[in-house]
Amino acid sequence: MKLLSLSSQLSQPLKVSKLLVKPNYSRLYSIVANSQPDLKADHVVIGGGVVGLAVTNYLSQANNNTTTILLEKNGALGQETSSRNSEVIHGGFYYPNDSKKSKFCIEGKHLLYEFCNKYNVPYKKLGKWVVSQNAPSQLEYLNKLKLKGNELGIELEFVPTSKLDELEPNVNCAAALNSPSTGIIDSGEYINRLEYLINEREGAEITLNSEVIDIQRGNSNNTYLIQVRDPSSPESQYLIETSSIINCAGLYADKIANLILNNLLDETSRKKFNVPEFRYNYSKGQYFKYSSNQPLTQRLIYPVPDVNLTSLGIHLTLDLDGKVKFGPDLAIAESATDYSVNEKDLDKFYDATSLYMKNLDKTKFLPDYCGIRPKLVNLTGGYQDFIIRNEAEIGLKNVINLVAIESPGLTSSLAIGKWVREQLI
Repeated sequence: MKLLSLSSQLSQPLKVSKLLVKPNYSRLYSIVANSQPDLKADHVVIGGGVVGLAVTNYLSQANNNTTTILLEKNGALGQETSSRNSEVIHGGFYYPNDSKKSKFCIEGKHLLYEFCNKYNVPYKKLGKWVVSQNAPSQLEYLNKLKLKGNELGIELEFVPTSKLDELEPNVNCAAALNSPSTGIIDSGEYINRLEYLINEREGAEITLNSEVIDIQRGNSNNTYLIQVRDPSSPESQYLIETSSIINCAGLYADKIANLILNNLLDETSRKKFNVPEFRYNYSKGQYFKYSSNQPLTQRLIYPVPDVNLTSLGIHLTLDLDGKVKFGPDLAIAESATDYSVNEKDLDKFYDATSLYMKNLDKTKFLPDYCGIRPKLVNLTGGYQDFIIRNEAEIGLKNVINLVAIESPGLTSSLAIGKWVREQLI
């Protein structure tokens, strides 16, 4: 299935920038009145965050004469979870050993460092301490974490007690577990580099302002029709016919997954395969920056997390310039776009971070930014893994749903992209 141009059928041609920084333009499309597609592609990736970009990058470099389109509903790439996080390259040792988060984070960490080195994406492998106070339960947790990480082949080591104050004089802890493989990355430059690589390839296109509003069976076996509109001009719509769909829609992946499963499967099939109904509750993670002319630490500092890993706790992270930010916390979000930071939560941040940091000045905490996390409803409680489904198992050939891709999604992105390519090509 080859890529067909819209320019011969629509009042204005499909605009796809080949620039690293996209110009500010809007697209208008004629409304398609029948089921004949305006555009055909072998693969359609829905969602232009880091996971969607990584998937598109792998599919478009396969060198098998296929075509791939990435659809992003916003006017720029990576505007949601991908750019509103701690920008940490995680070690991969927190999660259950047999979990998808563990698998993709560990592989993704190595792929991401290789990618950064190859394509000059700024990063620093600073390392991270997970610190405990004197509570026996916290010390026991660190011991178990070390054993678990070592079983996975992850380097973890206790910092000698005599070295704690020497190495990090501003950190207050009884014990610290060091993760040398943890780092930080410029996520914006990572997004830019993926975009650039995709736009340089024949047969790969990124389209912005392109919101998926319907998905149906195609006109031939094993094809699908995707109806797309410009959110700023809802009457402007077009149809894409494709052989494969990869749902990487991030905060809206639950809605896209339900659209796929409800529209492409009849009721009998849904019951036979016990097809789930996905629904998110959105939670928000706020960040406060710390205004200081002197560096507080040389590495990232994390407290012992809660037992269900719903959050890794309000931790200290650094940007590439050494500036400090604390976060994220875990709070209820009113919507997927509730990016407000509540200044009244300053006390909560100060109290939480003062448990493991010495001599913090409360007046130097300043509201910074907020990210939204997709949390699935109707789970039995406890740990939430990535939902990564090849729907060929229920009769939908070449359809993949990626749902609840929260942290460590940034670290896992290339490994997920590689896995998708292996499933489809």
